[in-house]
Amino acid sequence: MQKIIIKQFGAVKDAEIEINKVLVLIGEQASGKSTIAKLIYFFKSLRDELFDHIYQDNSKDHFDTLSDLILPIQEKFYDFFGSTYHLPYFEIIYYYSIENNMFLKLSLTENKKLHAIFSDKFLSGAFKNKASDMKKLLQKTTQSDSIHEQIAYEQNKYKNIQKLSSFVNEAFCSFQTTSLFIIAGRNATVSYSELFGKYLFANIQSKIEDNKLQTFKKKEQTVDESLMLSFIERVSKIKNLFEKYGNFEGLIEFYL
Repeated sequence: MQKIIIKQFGAVKDAEIEINKVLVLIGEQASGKSTIAKLIYFFKSLRDELFDHIYQDNSKDHFDTLSDLILPIQEKFYDFFGSTYHLPYFEIIYYYSIENNMFLKLSLTENKKLHAIFSDKFLSGAFKNKASDMKKLLQKTTQSDSIHEQIAYEQNKYKNIQKLSSFVNEAFCSFQTTSLFIIAGRNATVSYSELFGKYLFANIQSKIEDNKLQTFKKKEQTVDESLMLSFIERVSKIKNLFEKYGNFEGLIEFYL
C-alpha cells in the first residue's frame, strides 16, 4: 500500500491519501485536485529518474546517493513546480510501502531549498551496493571485432538492463511498466496536424530547456509543459504504430 501526506503545499493545507489502483479526487475548482495528482505522478516517476542516472552516468562506477538520487530529485521538483524560494514551508511524504516503512520526505530548509530524505529502509546498504553493481555491469564494454562476442555483449547488456529495471521497480515498490499523466484538453493534442504537433513539441521543449538554465530563484513552474511533452511523445508513438499496423488487430497480431 502506498500513501501520500501533504501539508501546506499549494491549495492543499492538510491531506493524507492512500494510493490505490483507482483513486478519484472530487472537489471544488482550485481546491488542490490537480496538485495532488501531479505530486503523485512526480513521486511515481522518480523510479525512471533513478533508472536513467544509473544507466546513463559513466562518470563513476559506484552509486552516489547525492548525485544519483537527491540532486536529480531536487532538479526535477524545481523544473516541475518552479522555485521554492517564495513558497511557505511545506512537508510532503510519499510512502512507497507503508508496510515496509519505505518513504521519501520533501520539505524546505531555512534558506528555502528543497530537502529530500529517504527512510533508512529505502536507502539501505544493500540498496547502494546493488545500485553500484548495476552501474559496473552496464559500463562494461567490448573491443572485440568478433561478431559472436559483440552479439554476446549486446545480449548481456540487454539482460543487465532488465536487471536494472527489476531493481528500480523493487526499490520503488512499483511494477507498472511506465507512468503517464493524461493532461486536461488532451483531445487537442490527439487531433492536431503533424506540422502543428512538431511546432508545439519544439516550442514546449524550448521553454523547458530555457527554464533549466535559470538560477534557483528564477525557475518557473513547468509541470504542465513537462506533462504535455510526455503525453505528446506517447501519442506520437501510438500514431506511428497505427500507421504501421493499420488497426488494433494488426497490433495484436504483432505482439502475439
